[in-house]
Amino acid sequence: MNSWIPIGLTLVAIGASNFGCLGAPEFKSELLSQSESRDSSASPGELASEEVPSGSRDLLVAVGKMGRTTVSCDDGRNWILNQSSDDNIRCWSTGGPDCDHHSGSGMGVAFTRGTFVATFGWGYAGPVMTTSDGYHWLSIPRSNTSTGPAAGLGKLIAFTFQPLISDDLGQTWDTNSGTYIRPNPRRVEFIPYGSGVFIVFASSGSTIEAWRSIDQGETWQQTNYGSPCTGYFGGLAYGNGVAIMGAGSSSGNGICRSTDGGQTWSPINVVGGSNTDSMLGSLVYSNGEFITFSRSYGYSSGDGGATWNRFSLRTLHPNGAPGIDGNVILSNVIEASNGDLVAVSQEWGKFYEYQRFVRSTDHGRTWQDADSFSRSHPITDIARGWVDTSPPGCD
Repeated sequence: MNSWIPIGLTLVAIGASNFGCLGAPEFKSELLSQSESRDSSASPGELASEEVPSGSRDLLVAVGKMGRTTVSCDDGRNWILNQSSDDNIRCWSTGGPDCDHHSGSGMGVAFTRGTFVATFGWGYAGPVMTTSDGYHWLSIPRSNTSTGPAAGLGKLIAFTFQPLISDDLGQTWDTNSGTYIRPNPRRVEFIPYGSGVFIVFASSGSTIEAWRSIDQGETWQQTNYGSPCTGYFGGLAYGNGVAIMGAGSSSGNGICRSTDGGQTWSPINVVGGSNTDSMLGSLVYSNGEFITFSRSYGYSSGDGGATWNRFSLRTLHPNGAPGIDGNVILSNVIEASNGDLVAVSQEWGKFYEYQRFVRSTDHGRTWQDADSFSRSHPITDIARGWVDTSPPGCD
């Protein structure tokens, strides 16, 4: 393996930034939604998640465009410590930057061994940012761009066209020079199936692929994903031995399902028939069921994704913004430590004035605004973990 080692480290407090522009734009990112569960239980034959240290505090960390970060230490009721490289910029506005192809493009965040690790930059190189308290961020410069990281087995794996593997919480990364994946890797996921499986999803145009590793990123094998499954990679959820990827598209209207650790995949049309209520891809496994969302409805499955039931979305406390029903997209859905679902309500072209952090106490049926949050750059990922030292603003 080849390694890259950072030339310098910068400790960044909230309000500072460390984003430059290197390289050339290459391809557009997707909205991401990955996390590592902190539930220490597991089904038979599955890995247990990391043990939660006694006295630690649960934390949600969100990342987004223009280097944005914000955190919640009360299960999504309040979002604090919002910062970005420039809160006055409006992405994709007239004269504004293309925030996808930018050094501050938040590619994803993952949690492992007491540390949140986020990668920034798409086309233009941005830093790896790490924090163990949600307030002090260590900025690690790099000369390449990658997907967001996935965390599992104490490791972090991201992808350029080759896997980048970190054993030291994102400080340094080894490149597996024996693996080269083309089309463009879009996202990496980890599922606690068997001895642990990393999966990378890749696409360019109509070419769609997924590759898996069962040896912590040393070797990778192509799956059948690109043959039966279509649409973008909206988000992966895992529970009770089943992995489901949201393959939302205007024509796909469904998900792709695997019961063998991502080795083989089968498409399932969640919406059914000629219904044009297209799936959005954001998925979560909560309270023994898979849940996904469209513009108008939610869909739940209690049998491992084999069959799905539709339910209407209800909205409380809209704070003057349009309601969720039929107007906005629920993205980055994640389960908080108390079982509530937490998400960001945002839609292309309406990120700023209509962006809302929302939560649900009834498994995604009813949504209400968080008590406090900042409207700013698009959020691309939320991860859940824990910290020993609470950030400022937490009781």
